[in-house]
Amino acid sequence: LELKRLKKRKLHLKDSIALLESQLIPDLDA
Repeated sequence: LELKRLKKRKLHLKDSIALLESQLIPDLDA
């Protein structure tokens, strides 16, 4: 249970970072 929660948090963090990067560098997605 704890491990699953940790994994989920890590995934969420990765998503947030990806979102931030895509906002900072819109050229990357294009």
